[in-house]
Amino acid sequence: METEAFDLSAVVEANATSATFKIPATVSVPANNSVQKVSIVSMKLAATLQYEATPKLAETAFLSAAATNGSDYPLLAGAMNTFLDDTFISGQPPKDRHAGEKFELHLGADEGIAIKRRLVNRFAEDTGLTSNGRRITYEYLVTITNNKKTAERVMFKEPLPQSRQGRSWSN
Repeated sequence: METEAFDLSAVVEANATSATFKIPATVSVPANNSVQKVSIVSMKLAATLQYEATPKLAETAFLSAAATNGSDYPLLAGAMNTFLDDTFISGQPPKDRHAGEKFELHLGADEGIAIKRRLVNRFAEDTGLTSNGRRITYEYLVTITNNKKTAERVMFKEPLPQSRQGRSWSN
C-alpha cells in the first residue's frame, strides 16, 4: 500500500486534557481506501547522547538520546522518524510527551564501538576450617574499541554475581 506524505506545520491549541492541531492548508484525501499521512510538525530537539554497554548480556554498545520536548507541541505516541546528523536512525514510536517533558529515545546498537568480553582466569578454593565451603572467582577482560573519529563516552554496566546457594550479594 503506497503512502503519500504532506509536510505542513500545524497550529496547536493545548487544553488541560487535550490538544487540537489545525493544519493551515487544505488536504485532499481520496476515497480509495489508501493510507494518507499528514505531517503535523517537523522539529529539532537538542539531545544528550550516551552509549551504554553490558558486555555479559551483549557485546554491543547501545546509543540513547535524552531530550526535553522544548516545543509547544505534545509529542503523541505513534510513528516518529528520528534523525541524527541528517541520517535516519530510528522509527521508534515514543510514548506521549507533553511540552517541557523530559524523555529518552533508545536508538539501537552502534557498530562503531566494538566490545569484547572474555574469561581470563577461574580460581576455585576451599573456605572455612570445618565447613565444606568453596569460593570460585572469575576474572574477565573487557575490551572497548572506539572505531569512530570522535571521542565517545560509554557507560559500562556489569550485573552482580548471583550465588547458587540462595545468598544475595550486597554492597
